[in-house]
Parts: sequence; structure tokens; C-alpha cells
Amino acid sequence: MSTVLPVDHNVDNGFLLADVLALAAPVTRLGRADPIVSLALKVEARDPGTADHCQRLSRYAGTLGRAIGLCEKEIAVLDQGAYLHDIGKIGIPSAVLQKQGPLTPRERKLVEQHTVIGEWLCAGLGSLRPVRAIVRHHHERMDGSGYPDGLRGDRIPLLARIVGVVDVFDALMAKRPYKPALPFERAAEMLRGEAACGWRCSDLVKVFLDLVERDRSASASRWTTPAGKKN
Repeated sequence: MSTVLPVDHNVDNGFLLADVLALAAPVTRLGRADPIVSLALKVEARDPGTADHCQRLSRYAGTLGRAIGLCEKEIAVLDQGAYLHDIGKIGIPSAVLQKQGPLTPRERKLVEQHTVIGEWLCAGLGSLRPVRAIVRHHHERMDGSGYPDGLRGDRIPLLARIVGVVDVFDALMAKRPYKPALPFERAAEMLRGEAACGWRCSDLVKVFLDLVERDRSASASRWTTPAGKKN
């Protein structure tokens, strides 16, 4: 594994570059995922607005994956990849991640680097190599307008497409520094809009929202907002 992160700055977020490297090194040496999971939890701890985000995504993605017939091996990769999808944000300054207002173009480019940083962190551990595509490509869009590689359509790995769909849904439903939490109906409308304009896989969006709508009445507690209020 390279000893240089794919960024051109020393991060200023409570975790210096050396801290990231120190946690990543045992991963390569011992073949253990624990340091990487520890990093994922630290990413969440930096921003109260994303509390339990990874756990919810893991649950949502697994539910969607089973609904479309993925095998258990694929579900296991999906589960882990959903949990670790934003791990690269450990290398993004807190002042940018937690900014209340709109990001500047330079700040936006900096945030987009989290997908590349995250893939780099996962690359050194054999057991995490299957999740690299999820970590790198969950912000790609079906029309090629996403990042970091501008992949289009079926060139975007299926598991990354799944995480991309549920990530958008959870972000819409959650309160963030720059937006309020949306009710389910509005979040569903916006997610369908992203499919209609060519950003998300329309088939995945339909299956996922059908699952949510069906399950809300049967077991509403599974589909609550992060604040615990039913929509």
C-alpha cells in the first residue's frame, strides 16, 4: 500500500494524516478490519447529523439487495460496503464537512475526494477489496455526471448503484447542517425525480420505495427518521 494519501494537504479535522496512516498500517500488516471500522465510527462521531447513517444504510442496502435476488455473499459485501462507504471523509477537514452554508467549488472538489481516499484505505486489506467499488463509486450517476470517474449506466457496479440509491434516501430523510429532515413523501418524490432525470437506476428506486411503503405500515419502526419520529 502506498504511504501517501491521494490528497495534497495535511488534514485539519482532529485526525492528522499520520493518525490515518497509523490506523491503516495494521490493516495491511495483520489483515484485520477493526482499524478500518474504527475509522468509520470516528467519521460519524465528527458530525452529529450523520449519527447511525452507516448502520441505516447497511440495513436499507441489504433489504434492497435481497429483494432483487442477490446471493448471501453479495449481501455480505453490500452490508460491509454500505457501512464503510464514507470512510474516506476521515481525510476531509471538519470545517468543510460541517459547513452550514453552500460549499465553494474548491470545497466541493475536496469533499469529492472522499471516495478516492476511502478506496485507498480499503485497498490494503484483502478482506475489504470487494467493497472498494462501492466506496469509490457510490456517487456515480447513471448519466455519467457523478464522481469520481464519471461512469455511466451499467459501468457503475451494481452494489455501488444500490448504495447510491439508499444513501440519497437517508440523506433526504435526515437533518443535516445545511437542510432540515424531509418527510417520507417528499424524500420519495425527490428520489423518484433523481431517477427520472437519469441520475439513479429507476428500477432500483422503484423496488426500494415499494419496499419502504409496504414496510412502513407493517413495521414502521424500521423506517423512522434519525430523530425517531415516524413520517
